[in-house]
Amino acid sequence: MECFPNSVENLEKQQDALARAFLLFIKGKGIALGPPHRRRSLSGPSSVRTHPTMQNYGIEEDDRDGEEREDIKCFKRIHLLHGNAGISGAEAQPVLSLLSLNGSFDHKIISVPFYPHTLCIGRQFNAKTVPTPVNGFFDSKVVSRRHAEVWADANGKIWIRDVKSSNGTYVNGMRLSPENRESEPHDLRPQDHLELGSDIVSEDQTTIIHHKVVAKVEHAGLIT
Repeated sequence: MECFPNSVENLEKQQDALARAFLLFIKGKGIALGPPHRRRSLSGPSSVRTHPTMQNYGIEEDDRDGEEREDIKCFKRIHLLHGNAGISGAEAQPVLSLLSLNGSFDHKIISVPFYPHTLCIGRQFNAKTVPTPVNGFFDSKVVSRRHAEVWADANGKIWIRDVKSSNGTYVNGMRLSPENRESEPHDLRPQDHLELGSDIVSEDQTTIIHHKVVAKVEHAGLIT
């Protein structure tokens, strides 16, 4: 299988998937994206103002303390990157949503291709691989350029495989393969912990010089 970044040709499908994914987090399943002390119900009584681009999604912006929730910031980042993505069409799209647990990246909502196509997970190495909230690239020196790949099977289940990375891919603490060896496919599920690479610490073991990527899987599968 060829591993490649999300292409321009897939942009329209990505837009639809991202919009669906965001609605899933905000309005379905009761998933909150903001930090614990900032999470609120959108249906509760409050003084609200609605961001113009959110009106198409029925999302209200809670402004009781003059600050934006992380989920609202995420919506605005996605809208800025992809424009006013409409929620249209009946085709289900696989989506992987990753929440950083160590501040190593911005929240990601990634449109995942169906097998036999795959999506690269790796380190930024040129202008085309700058990390964004909608791609699989990270700014981390312990992540290989081509570290892993993800794809969806015919049922929409998301799979990941380490592709001979130096520092490893871990799911729930288990390394998928030894150094420089390709792993067997491993499925990703909501609430899984995904780690790319290993922390590099100083000689006295007191300071982390280069941080690994540590993420919680918020969603992995079809958005319908």
